[in-house]
Formats: sequence, structure tokens, C-alpha cells
Amino acid sequence: YVHADLHPAKSINGIFYVGTDGLFAKSIDQGVSWEVLSDGLGIRENYKLGVSQSNHYKSISGSQDNGSSLKTKEGWIEFYGADGMEGIIHPLNDDWIISSFQYGGRRRSKNGGQTTDNGAPANETGSANAQWEAPFCYDPNNHMTLYHFSNEVHRSDDFGDTWTEIGSPSLFGGMIKEAAVAQNNSQIMVIASGSVIEKSTDGGVTF
Repeated sequence: YVHADLHPAKSINGIFYVGTDGLFAKSIDQGVSWEVLSDGLGIRENYKLGVSQSNHYKSISGSQDNGSSLKTKEGWIEFYGADGMEGIIHPLNDDWIISSFQYGGRRRSKNGGQTTDNGAPANETGSANAQWEAPFCYDPNNHMTLYHFSNEVHRSDDFGDTWTEIGSPSLFGGMIKEAAVAQNNSQIMVIASGSVIEKSTDGGVTF
């Protein structure tokens, strides 16, 4: 796989060389197959890192143009493509994972990354309603409860199977850029956009 964003691309004596946002590679058969020359170099630009609380070998990181990558005891799994953003691993079951991509898209797995499905509200998958790096988290007091933030606050009580729109900002319009749920009280939530910060004391229904 050669990433679509090409920068240098040269042919020298019939050998093709390309530098992309993902790798530096060469082809000796006119581009039919590629050998990656940059393997082993840690050159990705990571947005977020999610760490398992039950398996110290496992983490998930999202990186610019190189998707979400799952680190396991055995090595790396390229979990999902696009621009990798926030990633979370269920604290009690490290096979349950959700990654993110640009504008609030989410991909979920319940088998350690072998297969994935949609983990966002149906009408919110990578939509223009959400910030480029849209906030996403689980409730620190109930790990089956997830929060997806776009123009509104969405909550799932079943780790992404179903979603409910519960509230929206009262002072600022448009996208929620930062969000957090209180560690000791799930009813307390803070959202922000630029210099405007709003607080909810009823779980995100009103701010």
C-alpha cells in the first residue's frame, strides 16, 4: 500500500522511488509491487494514545495520515486507516477497542481488532458536524457508557451499539472542541470551544 499523498516521486534507471505521508518506498516492476525502505523508523505524527488498564502490553495510537495502530505483545496491528485520532480500550476487556478518524468517525472491534464495525452515531460517521479531532471518551464511572461530541453530546450505554443525542452547548454554536467527564461524578461534564467553557451538572442534557 502506498499512501495517496505523494511528495517526491522519481524514476532512476527504471526503479521508481516515492516518498509519501506514510513511507518511503521503491518499486522495480513499474509500481506493481513496492518495497518499504523506511521500515523501523519512528516517524509518525501521533494525535492521541489510548492505553489498556488491564493489559500493559496493549495500547492504541492515532496518527496523521497513517490511521490507528494497535500495539500488542506480539507486535503492531494496523487497526484502521485515514487520519487516526482518539482511541480507547475498555478497561476490563482489552479486546473491546474503538478508534477514531477525522471529523468524528469511529471504528469499533470486540475481538481485538480482527474485525471492525461502526462505533459512532449513525448520522455522525466522519460528518461535517464534528471537529477534525472530535472529542470521545468513556464514562470513568461506567465503562460501558461512551460519549461522542460533535455539535451535540451523544451517549451510548452499550459501548457503541446504540446512541442517544442528549444535549448541546448553550453559549456557543457549532462544534465542541474539548470535553471531559468528572472522575468522581458522571453528572458533571465540561465542554469547550475556543475560550468558551460550559459545564453541565445533569450529564450533558443542559449546560
